[in-house]
Amino acid sequence: MSDPTAAKPAPNSSKKWLVIGLVLMLALLGAGAAGWFFLSSQAPNEAPSAAPAQPPTFYALQPFTVNFNDDSGRMLHLGLSLELEDPSSAQHLANYMPEIRNRILLLLAEQPADRLETANDKRRLAEELRALFSQPFDGVNGFPVRQVLFTDFIVQ
Repeated sequence: MSDPTAAKPAPNSSKKWLVIGLVLMLALLGAGAAGWFFLSSQAPNEAPSAAPAQPPTFYALQPFTVNFNDDSGRMLHLGLSLELEDPSSAQHLANYMPEIRNRILLLLAEQPADRLETANDKRRLAEELRALFSQPFDGVNGFPVRQVLFTDFIVQ
């Protein structure tokens, strides 16, 4: 039978292991939380190591001066730059520049002076000019222009 004098495990021994386990688990959770905090605070500042972004390609046009299509006798002096979607289209634009300038001059000459007074009027004109480049040219389906930028805009 069993020896009544044999040492029985102390009831505090199992509590001791439970406390040690809880302390270790809390330490691991704390280390994980600290690691997540430091890593997540640095992530937005770091850019992904994908291919570097290509800078935009701009094409500056010679300024345009036209009379308005009204009896005011007023004129518009306009400087434009084009942001191209495809850098290789700059040479094609140069080849078609007489036709491009003609289209732009005809569009500008149709504008009455009172339709170019507000910022929204200027945005509308920029979109109309951009649409000119999507129309087919002789042998070319158009030019991919991202946006038309005004560099000079003088109404006199």
